Amino acid sequence: MIIKRLHIYGFGRFENYVMELEDNGVQVILGENESGKSTIMAFIEYMLFGFPKKSEKRLRYEPKTTQAYGGKLQLQTSEHGLLTIERKGGASGTVDLYNDNGEKVDPGFLRKILAEVNVSTFRNVFSFNLDGLQKVGEIKSEELGEYLFNAGLTGAQQLNVISDRLEEEQQKLFKPNGKNPLINQKAKTLVELDRQVKQWGKKLDDYNTMKADLEQKKVSMLQYEERKREVRERLTALQHYQSIRPLVEKEKMLKTQLDELPTALPFPEEGLERYRRLKDRLVDLESEHQHIADLIQENEESQKSIEIDESLLAKSKEIRETDSSLRLFKARQADLNRLRERAANVRQEIEAERESIGTEWTGEKIRSTNTDLVTKQQLLAITKQLDELEGEQKRLDRELEQARMKLEENEKKLEKMEKQRLPEEEIQAYREKLTRLSHQSPQQIREQIQALKDIQKTTTQSSNKWIGWSMISLGMVVALMMMILGDRLIGLVIGVSLIGLGFILQTRKETKDDGISGRIRDLNKQLDQVDEMDVEEESKKLNDLLLNQQQITLQIRYADDQTEELERNYQQIARRYDQWELDYHRTQDQLNEWRERFSMPKHVPYHMLVEIFERIDRIKQRYKEKQKLEAEMRQIEQSNLHFIKTLEQLLGYDLEGSESIEVEVAQLTARLDKEMEHQKNLLQLQHDHEELCRREEAMKKKLEHYLEEADRLFKTAEVDDEEAYWAKGKANVTYHKLMEELRTVQIQLDQMSSDRFQVDAFLGQGVNEIQSEIEELAEELEKVEANVDQLRDESSTLQANLAFLEEDGTYSEQLHQLEAAKSEFAQLTRKWSIYRTAQYALNKAKQNYQAERQPKVIQRAETYFSNLTEGRYSHLIPPNGEESFLVERKDTLLFNPEELSRATKEQLYLALRFALAQEYESQGVFPFVLDDILVNFDVKRRTLAARLIEGIGKERQILYFTCHEETAGHLTNHPYRLKAVIQETQPN
Repeated sequence: MIIKRLHIYGFGRFENYVMELEDNGVQVILGENESGKSTIMAFIEYMLFGFPKKSEKRLRYEPKTTQAYGGKLQLQTSEHGLLTIERKGGASGTVDLYNDNGEKVDPGFLRKILAEVNVSTFRNVFSFNLDGLQKVGEIKSEELGEYLFNAGLTGAQQLNVISDRLEEEQQKLFKPNGKNPLINQKAKTLVELDRQVKQWGKKLDDYNTMKADLEQKKVSMLQYEERKREVRERLTALQHYQSIRPLVEKEKMLKTQLDELPTALPFPEEGLERYRRLKDRLVDLESEHQHIADLIQENEESQKSIEIDESLLAKSKEIRETDSSLRLFKARQADLNRLRERAANVRQEIEAERESIGTEWTGEKIRSTNTDLVTKQQLLAITKQLDELEGEQKRLDRELEQARMKLEENEKKLEKMEKQRLPEEEIQAYREKLTRLSHQSPQQIREQIQALKDIQKTTTQSSNKWIGWSMISLGMVVALMMMILGDRLIGLVIGVSLIGLGFILQTRKETKDDGISGRIRDLNKQLDQVDEMDVEEESKKLNDLLLNQQQITLQIRYADDQTEELERNYQQIARRYDQWELDYHRTQDQLNEWRERFSMPKHVPYHMLVEIFERIDRIKQRYKEKQKLEAEMRQIEQSNLHFIKTLEQLLGYDLEGSESIEVEVAQLTARLDKEMEHQKNLLQLQHDHEELCRREEAMKKKLEHYLEEADRLFKTAEVDDEEAYWAKGKANVTYHKLMEELRTVQIQLDQMSSDRFQVDAFLGQGVNEIQSEIEELAEELEKVEANVDQLRDESSTLQANLAFLEEDGTYSEQLHQLEAAKSEFAQLTRKWSIYRTAQYALNKAKQNYQAERQPKVIQRAETYFSNLTEGRYSHLIPPNGEESFLVERKDTLLFNPEELSRATKEQLYLALRFALAQEYESQGVFPFVLDDILVNFDVKRRTLAARLIEGIGKERQILYFTCHEETAGHLTNHPYRLKAVIQETQPN
């Protein structure tokens, strides 16, 4: 799988960004801090495996400046050709998959492409930074086994899901100390049901006795309830009739008072209040009428005392306009003074500017010169280009000198290293001698002896048979479980794969001896004849010598490459210098052409032309401003002359000798204001006189109306004078009050008793007699209620006890529940046993499979680690249980990873990462995504690691992100550079 292209719609700081990647080898992405390297790594992961949900703690990289969230990732696959994954934003995002023709493919096809690699595997194996690299050292044996199992077996993820599901089903059924699992609950229920069955037999006798006692109490309670009802009805009737007695007596008293009352009808409704209001209004109207008459007389006298100048009032409009124009006249006069002052300043500025650019620039020549924006922009562009070219010349001179010095320095270094390198024939002789010594090394001989003994002890056939039977059993169990869970096709595929693998292991043959014992005896004899100290010392010297020559050869090769690169760089700078001369002469020609067109002298430096151009433009603006000021002054002088002539006509005399125009206008306006005030007062008095006359006439009509209304009230009451009216009115008020009380009493009596005859008969009894009967009935009612309450409490207690016994169920029901619970408990335990057995078989098969594949990973990691450390460390011992890896140095000393130097430890972890990744090649070669993992390496270690990465890059794509130029130089000559400020690109 190769990542061809990224198109980011919106992700983190990137917006509408496109990145093209190389097909093969190591692709280095170089950028400063904050340039977006981590963002691009996260984009690749999210495009492959989906956006994190908002509830997750992972950073979602949602963009701040655009609504578009997501992008496209283009992949080149060996089986399916060119594919494009497109994901867009949302809580979990949407995904679309397109083939090479742009046709949409089922998104489920993406799972087939990714095979057994999920997001966790991608992070743990294929994509990591320095922190992720160091976490490999924390891998335990169980975790390493899981990686190997997922890497090497088709359908491993489904098997892991099945294992997790089996564990989950067991946890639902039973936990040793749990409360919620079904078997735990059923066991507790069985114990409780058994206890209830044993107690039930003791409760039957108590139940029958309480049942008979409850029936007897119910009969007694019904008798008491009947007597309580009879007493309460009689007591209620007596209390009711006793409460009616005051109303009947009040009814009699009211009827007697009405009979004794004098004549009160007819009389007007609310007659007394109406007559009282009429009297008050008549008094007020008479007082107000006299006041209006006095006001009319005063108004007539005031009108006679006012005299008006009609001729002055006729000119009021012209006077007002003149007064309003006075402020405008003064403002125009101030503007005129200001304009005169500004015109003088403009003339001075014109003369000063002309002196600064030269006397040859006359006014006519300045006004005819073109100073528009286009001309100025042309001049600015030419001068800017000249400035840039002068700066470019300085940079090229500096770069050319630096390139020459570097080239000479590199050639001296190369010459020195050539003198230190030995001839190839001499080096080859040293290598052959070291090979012969290595075969005679005691340590080498011991390792060969131990390896032959291990082979001799191996019993492959019996081991293969056990693993084979385990795989066959696992295949049958997995197939059965998947079919039960509904995934029949996947279950059939996985089951057939496991059963087939089991039969293959069954058919392996046992390893033969093949003369191993004789070989061991020969090696032991050879070991006795070797002097270990001499061999080790001579081997060490030869190793150091060859290592030194190897480093010199690498340095010479690197220096040769540097020489070629420096020469190319020198030639590039020289070509840029030639191009600079062409650009400089072309720009000078453009400037000379501009000078001739606008008559600019050639002796003026180019950087002063812009200033002269701007001064000419300012002088042109001053000429225009001067012309405009003179026109405005003429217009103001004409307006002020017209104002003075108008004022002289109103005053009737010439203002030539007047001291102040403002005083003349103020006096004229004051005279007009005084005459207008007199006119206003006269008009107001005339209006007030008319209004007073209307009010007087209306007052007279109201007096007549009120007198007529009083006569109508006397006639309605059938009286002749005011005294008789007041007496009859008071009698009428008393009559209505008594009648209202009588109606209220009668309504209450009708509501409290429907039979007046029965009420009258009851009231014939004595008061004391009725009260005595009421007290006797109340005492009896209290006793009856006490008896009823006691019986009710006792019955409630009995009913509660009976209900408790009945809710417990009968003895036979308890027995039935106990037997049913036992049956359910047995079914659940059988079900749990099936899950437990299936999980055991699956885990056992996984362990056997992992044990068979782990040595391959360790062997490959040993090779990588030995190359990275140049043979200083020879063996890796895999983790066991909770322990981590152990590393064996070539002198047979063992080290934990924590005991190694930081760089050596990271070399170990890098070797393990690459070895684990090789196990996934059966599912498709995934690219590596590495983030500056060599930052802690020195130059030597970085060179070795770069060589390993380059070798792996021949078989798979590697994306290496770094901010270090030196690291990038070890891996490629053409890195992809990210800028600190991302530039937008247009989408294709």
